[in-house]
Amino acid sequence: MYKRLITSNIEKPLLHLKYLTLLIILGCSDGEMTDELVTEKSGQRSCSQRYTPSGPKVESQAIAYQGAANCTGGEQSGTREMGNYIRSQFASLMDLSIPGEGIQIYNCRSVRGGRTTSLHGEGRAVDIFIKPLPGWIADNNKGDLIANWLIENAKELGIQSLIWDRTIWKASGGSPHHRCYKGDSPHVDHIHAELSWDAALKRTVFFTVGPEVLRPTPPIPDKWIGESCLSAQECIPSTNQAPPICLQADPNSLGMCTFPCEGFCPDFYNKSVSFCIASEMLSQSPGQGLCVLKSQDEQCNDELPNVIESHNRFIGSSGASPNQAKVCLPIAFSTFANSQTEIEPILEDPDPDPVTDPDPVTDPDPVTDPDPDPVPDPDPDPDPDPDPDPDPDPVPDPDPDPDPDPDPDQETESLNGGICTEPTLELSEHDAPCPGYTENFWRCACSASFGTTISQVCRDGHWINYTTDPIDCSRCNGNYSSACEMQ
Repeated sequence: MYKRLITSNIEKPLLHLKYLTLLIILGCSDGEMTDELVTEKSGQRSCSQRYTPSGPKVESQAIAYQGAANCTGGEQSGTREMGNYIRSQFASLMDLSIPGEGIQIYNCRSVRGGRTTSLHGEGRAVDIFIKPLPGWIADNNKGDLIANWLIENAKELGIQSLIWDRTIWKASGGSPHHRCYKGDSPHVDHIHAELSWDAALKRTVFFTVGPEVLRPTPPIPDKWIGESCLSAQECIPSTNQAPPICLQADPNSLGMCTFPCEGFCPDFYNKSVSFCIASEMLSQSPGQGLCVLKSQDEQCNDELPNVIESHNRFIGSSGASPNQAKVCLPIAFSTFANSQTEIEPILEDPDPDPVTDPDPVTDPDPVTDPDPDPVPDPDPDPDPDPDPDPDPDPVPDPDPDPDPDPDPDQETESLNGGICTEPTLELSEHDAPCPGYTENFWRCACSASFGTTISQVCRDGHWINYTTDPIDCSRCNGNYSSACEMQ
């Protein structure tokens, strides 16, 4: 059994905490019951945002559904072998830190809210764990690939039912074969796949003939912004972002994954922070932005020969604030490699060059410059004229003195009563209303329950706690960024 410690209070703040992990019982219908390690928010996300199966065989598979009867005492050999094969094909997409190296099978108990035995109790259900995105959102870029492959190979494997990201698909279902899944667990951190008895007892063609009967696994993108690529199919897509691009000097050269951008670029878990610069800075046609990685401690990744340059943010129509950052650019595209002048101020060599300009030979000519120097001398003359004016002004200097006095007063009257060191953070807790904020708006707040700063996201009209001690609250304000993660 893979039962774990649980707590029944699902109304507590759902945080990734340094010293606290919340575990809740998640009940599943259609023959499933598991105890999951999660930090799930209460309530259901809209069915309009659920996973939609994709593939030519989604509606044509036909496998009779076989429910569970009694616990068998352990997993079936076919289920174990299939779980191992799935891991061998999709390990790079799975959360292998979960006990069982990302695969869990046997758990003897009934379906929550009923008396029917779970298919886990018969050892005929496989849970395939995929690390959710920040904010406890299904990583569809990974999970959809696995789920679609399982459905397309359902007959050969013996998959009778599947649940993933608020969608349940059944090979014995009507048309369509899938619908919104409204059970307690939205299944955003794992795919639940149920096997027929033929599959569990190794009687399907996958076992009798071999894996060659299966449709090939799809290409798995594993490259992020700034990493090497030969085609865009290798680049990891991002939600609410234009498709990725593999920027190449020529079709046969090693390129760099990037995204078109205006103002901001997407972040990816455990990757360096990205930055949007003008496309011409990468020797491309002007008029748009492209994402690159910021340098980390003056370092870039080793996949491509890079140079570090300072560039302004490409704002476009985004309304983002002007900014500048040191970024990593492949030498094949960088302004340095193409002798652009924008980066000359960053180089130390040209600085001494103007110092040694042969023009100073004509300096004797500008010797007459001191003549105009007295010209500005009368200029400072009128300057002291207004100077006596501000002189009486500093007389009431005690007035500005009381001005800084109320500042410490405001600190004592902070929005959070001094619970958090940042006085501008208002008090907030999990499930507090977030009127006036757009859906998926991220921010920092002060939690009295935890006595520290927290990051939150507005979902379905309520604040959902995400983590304590976020990295940088100035960048965790609006869209999600890696700054909302724990330090």
